[in-house]
This record gives sequence, structure tokens and C-alpha cells, in this order.
Amino acid sequence: MMYTPSHQYVHYHKNGSIYFFYKVQRDLFLKVIKDHKTYTITKISHDVIDYSVDIDDIGLFHLIMTTTLGELKYYVYNNHQWDCIYLIKCNIKSNKFRYPKIFIFNDTAHILFTILTNKKSEIRFLKLHYLNKESWINNSVCDVHAEKYDMPYYADIDTNGNIHIIYKSLIQKKHQIFYSKYLNSCNTWSTPLRISNLHQGNMHPFIFCDSRNCVHLTWSTFQNNNLQIHYINNKKANTSNNNWTNVYNLSKKGTNCTTPLIMQIDTTIKIVWKQNERYYMVKRDLLENSWNPPKEVTISNLIKLSPTTIIGNTYKKMKPVKIPMTFSFMLDKFFSIGLDAIFYDKISKPQITTNPKKNNPTTKMSQKIFLKNTQRFSEIFHSQINKSNPLEKIPVFLNNNKNITPKNNLLKFRNERKCLDKSLKNLTKTMKIMTSLYADLNNLLDTIYKNQNEDSKKIDHLIRISKNIEKKV
Repeated sequence: MMYTPSHQYVHYHKNGSIYFFYKVQRDLFLKVIKDHKTYTITKISHDVIDYSVDIDDIGLFHLIMTTTLGELKYYVYNNHQWDCIYLIKCNIKSNKFRYPKIFIFNDTAHILFTILTNKKSEIRFLKLHYLNKESWINNSVCDVHAEKYDMPYYADIDTNGNIHIIYKSLIQKKHQIFYSKYLNSCNTWSTPLRISNLHQGNMHPFIFCDSRNCVHLTWSTFQNNNLQIHYINNKKANTSNNNWTNVYNLSKKGTNCTTPLIMQIDTTIKIVWKQNERYYMVKRDLLENSWNPPKEVTISNLIKLSPTTIIGNTYKKMKPVKIPMTFSFMLDKFFSIGLDAIFYDKISKPQITTNPKKNNPTTKMSQKIFLKNTQRFSEIFHSQINKSNPLEKIPVFLNNNKNITPKNNLLKFRNERKCLDKSLKNLTKTMKIMTSLYADLNNLLDTIYKNQNEDSKKIDHLIRISKNIEKKV
């Protein structure tokens, strides 16, 4: 799965507040939302490349980040302020830290990150550091091999503090998937186990430890010129023996499926992936062995989704949950694939994204122009209607004809006819004005849509420039 700068973290606090971590360019922010309104926005740091957030048992946020200055920085959110320490600072020309991941277990911070020692090489060294109240310990884990902008590894922690990783490495010019685990009790790593087929290319590994400490692994494999989703699990992951199930194909043959993600809601395990530009999901209960048939998650392909990590064990009214990764967007609140019912497939021009770039001045300008011109249209429309007021001049005919005598019947009819003719003329005039205004509105909407398309192209161009700059950095 491509590790994009739009990765974000969300925490639903028991007091009803939502903590939203996100990046704008290289700046990292924390937004606190209360009652669907922004309460505070705090800039945490700048020059941020990657970051990871976790929360401890007493509710303190722990944040690890890598910067463009070659720094590995560690933050703790305490008493409404961020305390920072520099763990490592080196020569950025010789070392490059990327892909940090932090787990808080008891009083210890487990920090994973990769080091690229040669910019021309795709090989990274994966290291694990431990930071507790007494000491700072570090050791090397393994070598990982990944393409540019591809997340080289994923990690998860079980309820006993054991860390499990899945990563890619290159064998005979094909990417293979390997698994290893760190036993907290004896401070050792297991021998890496290859779980993929040597004759196939593999990518998009993902790992998940459920509430019963069963380890679930998914990845994509090139098979018959298509990408298929594979799955295995190990129900006795904390033993010395490997008890992995046979490989199970989750996706249908003849489809291209990527980026499988695993999550748990109460006792249900869900796996979500992208299939032929659409999203699909399967689920099963922890006590069952069979998966339900894949089901499409209906969502407009115009909606921009961002990879999102849910911190803690609560998501909205759902509890307990464990959601290390999903895809989300934000309208008036968060909507996440596999978690929320989303009915936005009929949105023609949605301006919805969880990426903070939605506050881009260009996008804001388009919205302001739309609102301003819509208000102008409304004012012109009502002013023209008020000038003629044709509805007020339409006569009220008597339903009781007893007061209409033959003597004055013809005169009354002529007066009513004149009044009706005048009202019809006014109505015809108003209809012409409305038709003209309607044409103006259509032209205005066409202009707005063209401006939005141009803005989107500009934003895409800026994103490409930003990615090129990142590549050069």
C-alpha cells in the first residue's frame, strides 16, 4: 500500500471530544472537535516526513516523527502541551529515517523505523527501539526491500506486548512476504518466516492481532496476470511452533485487488480491499472459520479517501474496536470504509475529503464564488418577482353565483376578463425573466464547474510537484 502524506489518526475520547491528527504539506496539526465544531487547532511541528501516534492507559498521546532535518523526535501530550525529546539526529546525507511506528505497552514505548543508508538502494534496515523510564535500548530487526513510496512493512502488537511484523524482501528478483515476531518475555526476535510463493510477485502486506492474540496476515499476489488477495492466520502465535493455516483466496479470480486492511469490531473481523477501483469487504465472527461472500462497499469514486488509523478502542458508538487502518473521508463527521453506511454515490461534485488540503485557498475561493453568485441570483429573482407580483393580481372567483344577476353578469365578466388578461401578461413577463435567469444560472454553474475542474487540475499539479520534491529530498 502506498504510504501517502495524507495519513491521519483519529481518537474518540470518552468525554465526546474527537482528536484529529493530520498533515498539511510538512506541517503536523492536531484538531480537537467538540459537538461537531472545531474547538482548537494546534500546530505540533514542521518539517515532518512521517509520523505515528498511540495512546497509553492513562490517556496520554505519544507521537514519534521523522523530519527533513534527519531527526527522530518523540513527543508526549501532557497537560495540554507537547513535551519533546530528540532521540536521534544524524547527517541527513548519509542516513534517512522513514516509516516510524510507535506502540505503547505498560510503561514502555516500542518504536519501529527504517534507515536508508544508500539513496540509490531500495534496501532499508528495520530497527526497534525501546524507551522506558530507565533506559533507551535499540537493536536491528531485519532488512526490508520495498519500492519507492511503498510501505515496506506493517507491525502490530498483541495483548502480551509481543510485536509482530510483516514485510517485503527481494528473492530472485521477486518480492516475497516475510513474518517475524518479537517475544517481550525474552527480548528476542524469531527467525523470519517466508509465507509467500517464490514463483509469484507479492505486495501490499498487512498484519493484525485480534483480541484473542490470533495473528492475521493478508497480501496481494500476481496470479494469472491479476492481483489476488491472500489470507492466513496463526491461532497460536505466542508459541514456538508455527501453526499457520493454508493460504485462502479472499478475492474472485480475474479481478485486480490491492491494499487489504484488517480490523475488528467487537467479535467481528473485517477485511477491506480495493478491487477494480471499487471497495469490497468480507467479514466473519472470531469463533467461525468461514468468511461471508465479498460485498461491495457503495461509495462514489469522486470521493477522496485517506488512510486513517483509529487510536484507542472506541469509534463513534462502536466499542470495543481495533482499527489500525481504514479509508476515511470527512463531511460533517468522519465516514470510514467498513465501519459506516455511506450513501454518497450520487454526489456529482463532492467537495469532501479528510485531507486538510480541503482548506486550500483555491478550493475556498471556488466555494465563496458559488455562494456569492447563488445569493446574487436569489436577490435578482426575488426583486423581479416583487416588481410584478402576478399572483396577487389573479382575481378570486366567487363560488356562490347567487349574487351575480343577468344585468351585471356581462359587465362583471368583462372586468374579470381584463384583470385575468393583465395577470396573464404579467405572468408571461415573469416567466420570461425566470427563463432568462435560469439560463444565466446554468451558465454560472457551468463556469463554476469549469473553475472547479481547473482548481482540481492545479491541485493535482501541485501534488505532483510536491511528490517530485519529496523524491529529490
